[in-house]
Amino acid sequence: MVDFSASFIPKCSLSDPNLGDCIKEKANIAIPIIAKGIPEFGMPSVSPLLIPEAKSEVLNIVWYGVTNDDLKDFKVTKASFDIKTGKVDFTIHLDRLQVLAQNYTITGGILLGLPVTGYGKYNLTAVGVTVNYSGDIKTYEKDGDTYVDLVQGKISSETERGYYRFENIRSTEEKDVNKYIDDHWQDYRKKVKPALDFYLTKYVHNPFAKIFSSVPLNKIFLP
Repeated sequence: MVDFSASFIPKCSLSDPNLGDCIKEKANIAIPIIAKGIPEFGMPSVSPLLIPEAKSEVLNIVWYGVTNDDLKDFKVTKASFDIKTGKVDFTIHLDRLQVLAQNYTITGGILLGLPVTGYGKYNLTAVGVTVNYSGDIKTYEKDGDTYVDLVQGKISSETERGYYRFENIRSTEEKDVNKYIDDHWQDYRKKVKPALDFYLTKYVHNPFAKIFSSVPLNKIFLP
């Protein structure tokens, strides 16, 4: 069994009336550590993060060689973990999130009403990103210890401002597509949001779920 306490930080007490504040403080210490990867839990580094291929079914876009190095900078601003009610909620914030792709392709696509085609490099820069997570937790016994199953919850992100740049994107309507997207960035963000939330769930929820399923509850929290 991995000695969780030696790998991380002082534990919070489940009986602490200010448990949420304690979790917030300790999580902000742990996030950069988790982002570097934890081999003993089979967790690879996500700093930097490399996704070979990502898709948006809504926009009919495929991105290749997607990279990001900002997940280590997320800050927890609110946290709630209640074993009795089986609920977990947290809010995390990031001042700036940049996602780069070595290549993207759009063939015969419709982007905000414009018929577009294109390929080349892609840049998504989001300013003031807030991610809200709400899920369920269930305890179970294994080998005489109590573990927590962090059930897949709902994750939703919001952005104060988004900037998006497609290299070599063209429209038959002869508009400057990048300028058009910038003028209507909120509409574009709504379209790309499902794909962004999907990958945030994968790389934010899954690492924490892996820890809870690998380490007994009493190695994570004090009574």
